Amino acid sequence: MSCHMNRVLPYGIPITSDIHEKFPDDVKKAWEIFHEWWVKTFDGAHPVNLSKMPLEVSEAFEKMKDAPIPDYEGTTGKDSCYIKGVLANSFSE
Repeated sequence: MSCHMNRVLPYGIPITSDIHEKFPDDVKKAWEIFHEWWVKTFDGAHPVNLSKMPLEVSEAFEKMKDAPIPDYEGTTGKDSCYIKGVLANSFSE
């Protein structure tokens, strides 16, 4: 679930497998729930309507965004390149 870029800004913090493993279990589960939905929904070309997420996926996304990123003091999932990438390829009605 990491980014393909090694820079932190403006692309965000990569969530490498070692960082992912440091999240609490409920946050890791949230990433899995959201990522499974995202892979099924995003075709790589058309923005995704986040307003149409199922409730479980929406709750998982909020948990991901709000979770502190291990080893990056003062950051949350909103600072990750994964979330930045999702937001760059989506919209809400």
